Amino acid sequence: MTVLSSIGTPAIPGGSYVILTMVLTSVGIPAEGLALILGIDRPLDMLRTAVNVTGDTAVATIIDRK
Repeated sequence: MTVLSSIGTPAIPGGSYVILTMVLTSVGIPAEGLALILGIDRPLDMLRTAVNVTGDTAVATIIDRK
């Protein structure tokens, strides 16, 4: 379920928190542990979203030219 959910997550800013909660729970760390990670995950989340949008735009441009 985590793998399937993670496919669409990078396109949604803040969407990784749901995946992160599922992963932490599956590893045995309580969901409250997410509070420790939020401080460093926000900049990483913005970078993941920017890379995803850039990749989607590049592929759409390549496909449009053919």
